[in-house]
Amino acid sequence: MASIRDVARKAEVAVSTVSRVLNSSGYVSEDTRRKVLSAMEELDYMPNEMARNLFHNRTNFIGVMVPDISHPFFAMVTKFIEEELYKNGYKVVLCNTVEKSNREKEFVDMLRRRIVDGIIMGAHSLEIEKYRNLNLPIVALDRIIEGIPNICVDHCKGGRLAAQALLHSGCHNVVQIMGCRKVHSYSEQRHIVFSEVMKSHGVQVRTVELAWNLFNFQEYLNVAKQVLDKMQDIDGIFATDQVAMAFIRVLLERGKRIPQDVKVVGYDGTSFAEGCSPSLTTVVQPMADLGKTAADSVLTLIKGGRLESDQILLDVELKQGNTTL
Repeated sequence: MASIRDVARKAEVAVSTVSRVLNSSGYVSEDTRRKVLSAMEELDYMPNEMARNLFHNRTNFIGVMVPDISHPFFAMVTKFIEEELYKNGYKVVLCNTVEKSNREKEFVDMLRRRIVDGIIMGAHSLEIEKYRNLNLPIVALDRIIEGIPNICVDHCKGGRLAAQALLHSGCHNVVQIMGCRKVHSYSEQRHIVFSEVMKSHGVQVRTVELAWNLFNFQEYLNVAKQVLDKMQDIDGIFATDQVAMAFIRVLLERGKRIPQDVKVVGYDGTSFAEGCSPSLTTVVQPMADLGKTAADSVLTLIKGGRLESDQILLDVELKQGNTTL
């Protein structure tokens, strides 16, 4: 394998000249630059990317933290983050945080030690103190962390759309399933607005809170069975897509008709919403835009820029399926 010294010898220049060509630093005449590039091509020279990145005080790696990459929503958003970062010359170091208490601390330490250039934080952390006052390139996905820019959707609109869909279908007694309140997330707003809208129309609303870091479909099925055992009179359900699909399965197993007996509205708009039967009416989060915006935002901070706002709010829309009338 050829070395930088071999390239310098072949091009008849100093090693420092080859280094300036590689790093685009300092003056090198066009003729000399062509000689160096020609020597590199002839020798099939592969520059040491790590050394070059260290020269520029960067690693070209971004840490991305999500609770569970197997969850369809996080999988899709991470896919779009990775695509956008790759287009800009960066690679992703992925961290699943569910049931791994030390992972987040390790990632923050990696950022401090410049092993990664920035972090996109979408974990359901209960220890947000470690992120405060870092003054490092970090953006949050749908998380409330003081001093860290946040990218999320308009959950107030999302909750309103879900409520309107169930009201239009004639619901009078509904249940909503929400994530653990211990996690400080803007997503709680959708449940607040959903409840307000339903109650303003005289509809009874009961709220069930999931345990922290609950992402397993079998566990969702267990929740659905427990809720339906206790609340046999409900005619409407509002939950994230996967939880909604768990309820649909249990309802059908118990002989309930959807949407005639029970109406269901999901939230996220993952591909699974279309794949289930009946197709799920759901509030769609723009996962591609969330991923791209998160990637672009952390790159702006890495380059020393400033974001226009500490919170970037993206739109949502209702996609009609066959689980509501």
